[in-house]
Amino acid sequence: MKAPVIERASQVCLTCKLRKKGCDKTLPTCGYCARRNLPCRYQGSPAAEETGAEATTQIEINAIMLQMVSLFGPPSKDMSTPPSRTWYQVCRIIQLADLSLQEISRRYFSNFHKWLPVVSYEIFQESLARYNSPSCSPPVDFSVLVLAMCLVTLQPSKPSTHITPHSLYATMKMLFAEAQAILCASMYLLQAGLLIAAYEYANGRPEAAHITMGSLARTAFAIGLADSSSWGTSAEGSLAQIEGLERLNLWWGVIILERLILCEIKDKTQRPTTEYPSSEFPLPSNLHPGRPSNHSLGSPPHWCLPSNQDREICAFSHQARAVMLLDRVLAVRRLPQTDNGRLVQIRELDVQLQKFLSERMNTATAEIGHDCNPIASAASPRNYATRLQLTDFARALCLLHQEVLNYPSDTVDLQWLQYSQAALGMVSNVVVDVARHHKAQIACQNSHADLLPLSCSYTLHMAMRHIQDCTKLVCPHRRSSDLNSLAQLDQEFSARWKA
Repeated sequence: MKAPVIERASQVCLTCKLRKKGCDKTLPTCGYCARRNLPCRYQGSPAAEETGAEATTQIEINAIMLQMVSLFGPPSKDMSTPPSRTWYQVCRIIQLADLSLQEISRRYFSNFHKWLPVVSYEIFQESLARYNSPSCSPPVDFSVLVLAMCLVTLQPSKPSTHITPHSLYATMKMLFAEAQAILCASMYLLQAGLLIAAYEYANGRPEAAHITMGSLARTAFAIGLADSSSWGTSAEGSLAQIEGLERLNLWWGVIILERLILCEIKDKTQRPTTEYPSSEFPLPSNLHPGRPSNHSLGSPPHWCLPSNQDREICAFSHQARAVMLLDRVLAVRRLPQTDNGRLVQIRELDVQLQKFLSERMNTATAEIGHDCNPIASAASPRNYATRLQLTDFARALCLLHQEVLNYPSDTVDLQWLQYSQAALGMVSNVVVDVARHHKAQIACQNSHADLLPLSCSYTLHMAMRHIQDCTKLVCPHRRSSDLNSLAQLDQEFSARWKA
């Protein structure tokens, strides 16, 4: 039998050349690339030239990014200290990402800041102006914060840069760990850490975010954020007052984000590291860029649900109130099913969540099992408070009624089980209406994926699971349309945060 003729190239492939590996020159794919499922290209074709150039560029960029995490490395001639070396490398990465400090600031405060206002625009700009010169490098923790802001504003699909959010995230984590080893704890590091945890959460990695939040909560205690004396000042309108509000918001950011992440942790017995504040605790502010704060440290206590008369309270304050109910839902979930008072607490929480929805939607009632069509108009792109609360409300109400459905059928009244099924259906309808509205706004370019809540994907998947698992479909065609609406918005969100 005649052996088959094996075609071989005249030279090694580009992959083996770059990796300095032995290449058997087999066509169309060499043995090394075939065994490792790598792209195999030989010199000569336009595609090969382009792939080789891209691979070389990516290797060079990765090398630069790895150099940046050398805070303990030997000093160079021009950059003898860790602060100067770190700031220099951060600026290089920002340049390679085809961004500028001004563009990062604009993107951050126009979008991400609306969901997690833990960085004061005035303080950040003042720091940037003070340190943005060759003769005055900022401290390491400020450089870490700037790179974290770059991470949450970097668009993954931009063709003009080889830096991806994933590679930047890996560098960010290493730099953050080294900065913690040097500084232990600071405001800048805590702010940067919250952005990292928020990125992990939006990226679909709640376990990683949960681990990050454990460290951040202890950092917050270490720098005294829980001490109310560090928030207030008599100099109204001054930078000192803004610093106090920033510290208060940062503490609330830890409290809120930790509980949102806990919703996605499989182990329901996990407790938050922080305690939810008492009713005397002041609510946070929006920290609007360039605007005087309309928030005072004497805001109404958060234990009373927002009514039509107090809608002037800022979006972040309303989110803090919504998370108060979420915190109570998480506490009920931790109770064993054998606890006699567990179902009673679930019913009480259901009443409060239903009241919360009806009040925020400005309707007289929000009937279980009925469509909530006013939701879409109420959740306009400008109405950030409503959208934040809807996200937290939907997650909290779903978790609550899933607990009822997890009981053995012979231990819960049938009417209560049917009620919980209807409640999940109502929540799904709310999410579908909001998804359709957001998708329409993105399609007509009145909004974009950066303005979606960070918990968006979790909420969408929650609604999709309920619709798919529902056995009694009143209108199958409508349900198919609902799933499409949810999937389309989830695709927009995933393209932004999970690419």
